[in-house]
Amino acid sequence: MASAIALHGLWDSLSGFAGSNGLLIFVLVVILLALSFYVVTRAFKWSVPREREFMREVMAPEVAGGAITQEELDTLSGDRKARKAYRKAGHGHANRQRRRHLLDAAHDLADELARSGGQETPRVSHARTEVARVRGGSG
Repeated sequence: MASAIALHGLWDSLSGFAGSNGLLIFVLVVILLALSFYVVTRAFKWSVPREREFMREVMAPEVAGGAITQEELDTLSGDRKARKAYRKAGHGHANRQRRRHLLDAAHDLADELARSGGQETPRVSHARTEVARVRGGSG
């Protein structure tokens, strides 16, 4: 948050730093854009592993309870390549679509579990039933 405030302050101050020198304003804009890109990528690299850890912690009881498989948990807490590989492991278009919808339903279940603090609520129960429905089970 502090970096966003600082970058915004620098952006607003560009003309004050450069005066009426157009070339200097251009150079400062390029530097500020590069700095902004660096800050965003560092924040992303810092936060994504933690988010994946949280996903594992939230969904581990669901693997133990049989709502999702270990493979699905690995995919949910994995990167883009893991999700793509999981979807492509399905044979035929319908199976690949089902696997994509299954990941979406499992992600919705994770959202509901996180929102409820791990408590069993009607929304969590519905999300769990939806995972079973997409998988082809009775729920």
